[in-house]
Amino acid sequence: MSKMNQNMTENSENPVLASLYSFISHTEIKRLMNQIYTSQRASFFKTVAVLSEVEGEGKSFFTAALALAYSNMMRSKVLVINTVPDSTVGDLLLKSVVGVHSDSSSGDKVARVDLITARNDLNKQQALGSDFQLTNYIDRFSRGYNIVFIDTCALTKANNCMIDPVIVAKNVDTSILVVSPKSLGHASMRNVVSKLKRYGINPLGAVYNTGVN
Repeated sequence: MSKMNQNMTENSENPVLASLYSFISHTEIKRLMNQIYTSQRASFFKTVAVLSEVEGEGKSFFTAALALAYSNMMRSKVLVINTVPDSTVGDLLLKSVVGVHSDSSSGDKVARVDLITARNDLNKQQALGSDFQLTNYIDRFSRGYNIVFIDTCALTKANNCMIDPVIVAKNVDTSILVVSPKSLGHASMRNVVSKLKRYGINPLGAVYNTGVN
């Protein structure tokens, strides 16, 4: 039994984790993960912001899948930073992959996923600069990890209560854009990417989620 199939079996009692394992086992998804991994090896990026235009496009699911795939397939130590406030579904998805590879009975390199939750607290004076504080600390957070994924709030929902996804994306190595019929019903893919480029953000690529209506 392969390591991934073994993990799927062992975690079948966790439906969220089982769903993520099933997702990353599909051939087209494995090819996508390989594209991202080979791009990382060629460009030496380490920190990746996962972006979306609107809410509900599957961004947190994709972030969790990326973390799980890197840990499981690439045997990488992964850090996930969650900047989306009050997202019950997002929290559940990201927490489901934390530490899933903390135990290695085979004696090979131990890979695991860790999670940091970052929030903007308007009751604190420093909240005004929380976006910049996060980006200033990302280098410190990332030490000891092979890759860092930052789950961000939707671009159209950014406000003073949230850590700004544009500021985050501008201050990390690269980004990935998740799109779906929800966002492309408002604008073309070209318009979404052009908006990012106006801020000096050039995504590594875009992932089209067909499972969102």
